[in-house]
Amino acid sequence: MVAGAGACPADEPRPPSPPDPLSPPGTVRVVYPDEPATLNPVTEPSPAALDLLRPLLPSFFRITPDLGYELSLLAEDPEVVPAGDRTEVRFRIREDAAWSDGMPVTVQDVAFTWRAMTEADAWNPTGFDRLLDVVEDEPKSGRLVLDGEWPGWRDLFSAGRFVLPSHVGDPASVARWNLGPPVTAGPYRLEGWTRGRSVALVADPTHWAGPPAVERLEVLFVPDPTTALQLMDRGQVDVVTPMAGYSWGRRLAEVADGGTSTATGPDVVCLAFNVASVADVDLRRRIAHAIDRARFLEVVLAGEAEPVDGVLAPEQPGAEAAWAGYGTSPSAGEPGTDELDLVHQRTELPDLVARYVQAELERATVDADLVALEPDELYGSFLPARRFDLAVVEVRTGPSPDLWRWIEMPGAGPSLTGLSDPEVVDLAVRAADGSEEALRKAQVRLADLAVVLPLYRPRVTMGWRAGISGPAANPTVEGPLWNVEAWAAS
Repeated sequence: MVAGAGACPADEPRPPSPPDPLSPPGTVRVVYPDEPATLNPVTEPSPAALDLLRPLLPSFFRITPDLGYELSLLAEDPEVVPAGDRTEVRFRIREDAAWSDGMPVTVQDVAFTWRAMTEADAWNPTGFDRLLDVVEDEPKSGRLVLDGEWPGWRDLFSAGRFVLPSHVGDPASVARWNLGPPVTAGPYRLEGWTRGRSVALVADPTHWAGPPAVERLEVLFVPDPTTALQLMDRGQVDVVTPMAGYSWGRRLAEVADGGTSTATGPDVVCLAFNVASVADVDLRRRIAHAIDRARFLEVVLAGEAEPVDGVLAPEQPGAEAAWAGYGTSPSAGEPGTDELDLVHQRTELPDLVARYVQAELERATVDADLVALEPDELYGSFLPARRFDLAVVEVRTGPSPDLWRWIEMPGAGPSLTGLSDPEVVDLAVRAADGSEEALRKAQVRLADLAVVLPLYRPRVTMGWRAGISGPAANPTVEGPLWNVEAWAAS
């Protein structure tokens, strides 16, 4: 049970102070649903922090909505060379890549990032234990030395993890970058952060790809989808990013006179189990069987989501529909014997999902108390510390199959479930080494242990007013600001 947390009514959003009627010249106002607790690029686990850091920091690759790796910081595709029991990834950084203070981005920055990800209590150090060394051949050319063959090397400095500046401190100091990195090397610089209201980004005129067309972005934190639509309808904002609202795509299309963009990808809403507090496998299976996911999609999410029977998106290699059998044979337990806390983010759709799950669990004679949380509480303390029995959580990933969120794996960040089953851990480790057979078996084992239940894949939709061009929905870990340098406003 959750201690010290009161349920917050989801129908009482905290609206921000209203913006001025019109965007100032040269500024594009963007509505974003969540405010992160910090903007630390290493320690902050919230999707909001990753999304806001995307325009500020460089990465080897940028992930496109169709799950492609697009060169970003790198001048060319790296060369992967076997070297005995090791593998070398030979890479070259763009000659014109530089930090906002004029210092060049070099191999030393890549090495610094490696050390920071292993020394600064990183929220996702997955894979960095496979990196044995970063060798500098020239300031802009170097080698990643990997232990064995590891197909996931592209995600070390991409997929929500960035290259960090080495000339502004030591690796341990990164843990104190809660207001963001001291210098940046993305298309935008951080102008300021007004807590409870907005983050302002200003175009970097020296960026190697040229300055963005939009001089300034003001990202407004608006947690309530209805308020966001009202601001768009009144012309007080220019772009609205995807939000967890009821009938979101349809409602946004009605007010976004410039257009909308919709995509579906490796973005899955799941019901996660804390195995320490829901230790009975039969109880977890009973809960998973009690939830009729198809009926929820048909009645509540028609046209707004797609069914899913796996924790990986079907487009990801090795995805297995291992959860297809759940919801087909509900069974009852002893009345009143099971009382669990179900945590979820405090906004329209997660609240509706949680209420539906609560009602479905009554068929399995499981009492679920709902605990609605602000995103900084959910991602900052409840999920990392597993202060829940059940949790409705949305997980975005990249092209590479990703199971560490559900399994306690060596060298990875803390999982959402705390599962340390030796069989599934061994399978997951072999899957990370590139075994598709082990990956499929790991998903089957996860489904059998019922530590997570995939609920649906949301259709990610963003919209904009007339005169704006360039926004494109990205359902991967890159988020809605993945291509802000391509935006334009007339």
